[in-house]
Amino acid sequence: ARVGDANHMYQRLEAAQESARVLEGRRKELVAHVQLLERELDKAKFEQNKMQMDLESAWTAMEARRDEVGKEAVDGALKAKDLEKVNAELQAKVELQSGELEALVAKTHKVTVAQAQAEAARNVAQRAERTLREEVDTLSAELRTKEESQRQMLTRMKELEEALD
Repeated sequence: ARVGDANHMYQRLEAAQESARVLEGRRKELVAHVQLLERELDKAKFEQNKMQMDLESAWTAMEARRDEVGKEAVDGALKAKDLEKVNAELQAKVELQSGELEALVAKTHKVTVAQAQAEAARNVAQRAERTLREEVDTLSAELRTKEESQRQMLTRMKELEEALD
């Protein structure tokens, strides 16, 4: 009966060790996934910074062009037809640049949303990693307890065998 108990305890020990290995593998997968998400977040931040610089550059160019076109409009104000033509060109350019600015703002919004999603995914992965660590710690404690119990049973079995001899 004690040998059966010892075998049963050994099988439970092996099952616990296998569970610990599986959990460790899952933890490593989650850590790799978190690292991937962090890299994606870094890429998204880089892209957002690039878009912000493009937006600022486009804004500066638009202001410079507006000033330039404004000067042209003042020079052409002497002739009514020239003034109308310059005004129409200025309006077309402002509308074109406004469209470009709107596109840049939309891209910036997409990057911001992607950053928020990546941050949320990283938080979920961190919580899962903490849970896995707690489970591994619990299983490790159970495993140590079972190993100690098994050592005690083996010692008791040796004592009984010696007593029988």
